[in-house]
Amino acid sequence: MYTCQTLEKVDIIDLHRVFTYAFSDYQVSTDMSPEMFECLLKRNGYAPEASVGTIKDGMLVGFFLNGIRRHGGMLTAYDSGTAVVPEHRRKGLTSAMFTYAKQLLKGMGVEKCLLEVIKTNTSALELYIKQGFEVLRDLECFVLDGRYDHQPTGYEVIPLALPDADDWSVFRRFWDFEPSWQNSVDSVNAVPNRFCFCAVKVCDTFVGYGIVDKETGDVPQIAVDKEYRGKGVGRSIVAYLTANTKSRRMKMINVDSRCVSALSFLKSLGANPFVSQHEMSMDI
Repeated sequence: MYTCQTLEKVDIIDLHRVFTYAFSDYQVSTDMSPEMFECLLKRNGYAPEASVGTIKDGMLVGFFLNGIRRHGGMLTAYDSGTAVVPEHRRKGLTSAMFTYAKQLLKGMGVEKCLLEVIKTNTSALELYIKQGFEVLRDLECFVLDGRYDHQPTGYEVIPLALPDADDWSVFRRFWDFEPSWQNSVDSVNAVPNRFCFCAVKVCDTFVGYGIVDKETGDVPQIAVDKEYRGKGVGRSIVAYLTANTKSRRMKMINVDSRCVSALSFLKSLGANPFVSQHEMSMDI
């Protein structure tokens, strides 16, 4: 018999083991160490009391991992990963977890659910639509292999501490689109020691900045003042970021597909698209 329950009593090591197995045949590799998995959950605001697992004979065989934060002014649950281990699929377990989670989240005062799904993952997309999710926007993901070399531009890139919440307004003005959940200010500030933050100043005024995970090469945010685009500021920042991560591969995920300037910039660097996603939401 299958039962649904929240995940307060499931430790991170067991959850990581089941997560790895359940996503072992996923379209995009999710292989990571237990430490990286724990960091991912913390970054996404993981709340075990708001997350659901499917139990069979005392074993976790499926999960619906939720982060909880205020997002866009609403208390929101973010799906950090939903999956079922291979031998227990096609038994309606994912739908059962969603049904259980909806009531759970509603009781917690959550107003909206948010997730991303790979466009070509048609079975998951159909399930989410059936559950009541709607597409908000399309997101593109890029990878840049190797160190990025650029011609000197005369711009000095300076390292900085991550801004406090009140200081982000200085950098938000460079945005052309709102970062996705896992790239948001809250997500970056949840694990500040993971990131290298840098910026470019001209005449004591910030004109661009970037952030990179010092281990993985993940770039949650990079942005430049519109008046300084096409002048080498962005390229200088990218070069600095590549020099300050141990990874030989940098990933820029969840770039809004409507942002032509960001897409053109990444392609000009030699970054290659590797997956497209829908960002979807559902009112509770």
